[in-house]
Amino acid sequence: MKKYQNFEARDFIQDESFRHWVRDPAGSQALFWQEYLTMHPEQEYVIRQARLFLEEIYAHYAEPVPQAEVQLELEKLRERVVVQPLRRLRVFTWVRWAAVLLIVAGLGWWIWPEKPVTPEPASLHWALKTNPGKEPVTVLLPDGSVVTLEKNSRLWYPVQFPKDKRAVQLYGDAFFDITKDPNHPFVVYTSELSTKVLGTSFWIYARPQTQKTVVQVRSGRVGVRVRTSTAVPTILNPQEQLTYDKRLDRLDKITLVKKRAVFREQTFDNAPVPRVLAELQRQFGVKINYNAEQLRNCSINTSFKEENLQERLSAICQAIGATYQVKGGQVFIQSDGCTP
Repeated sequence: MKKYQNFEARDFIQDESFRHWVRDPAGSQALFWQEYLTMHPEQEYVIRQARLFLEEIYAHYAEPVPQAEVQLELEKLRERVVVQPLRRLRVFTWVRWAAVLLIVAGLGWWIWPEKPVTPEPASLHWALKTNPGKEPVTVLLPDGSVVTLEKNSRLWYPVQFPKDKRAVQLYGDAFFDITKDPNHPFVVYTSELSTKVLGTSFWIYARPQTQKTVVQVRSGRVGVRVRTSTAVPTILNPQEQLTYDKRLDRLDKITLVKKRAVFREQTFDNAPVPRVLAELQRQFGVKINYNAEQLRNCSINTSFKEENLQERLSAICQAIGATYQVKGGQVFIQSDGCTP
């Protein structure tokens, strides 16, 4: 990380790892750059400049510009050399000429990187969970927090959280049910926002193509801020929603009238525990390991409404005198069985 500490905007623009991160905010470079920003807030301004430049180029040039168009733009540029202040609302014109000059100068290759970049070494080992299907997928984090990942979404998280912080990177939509730990705040990074909590549950909708990021709080309190801003975080309470519009650079906070259901209700009447566990596994998409022979005489009567996966597992285990633990993203149940 040390090599970036003296970088200016132009240096970041020419850095291959940085360009891949801008082009794919949730790709292989995401967590490295999120961690770097966290450790070096003093460079947020120059990094924002570099991101703005690259984002505008990528937005208007999804693929390499044909040589004929390069020549045409070059002729136009020679005929009208106009120096204008760089303004956000007129950045397209400036970027168009900048991109042409880069291509003509033989530097256009870096605008469309094709080969993957190997992430720089980091102190943490990260895991990536994707949900290409239509149904939500449950992710069990190493601290016991539960994330419900919606379709076409991705979540990067450490295999083991460090002692000083808990942080993940989200691309897409997810519901977070965070284990309380006052000494270790939990932070969710998206391409535009950082959401910081101690122990709470909330939704985040963060699909870059919509140009909007939404945070909805179900329980507890959440602090949200724009990642490139130094302003005090906006505090959200239960049933409050914050929307960030990237195009307008604006935050809108509202109170939600209708409470949204999180999990599907379940009712079990003298149901065999193996069947109950199989239903939980199907609903939450998490592998639940247990000895079916030991549990064959166990049955329960219960109903679930707002409870998350861990709360449901705790209720089941308490009813039959069992215990469970989460390891490697899977659930392992230990039981001595039940008396017939």
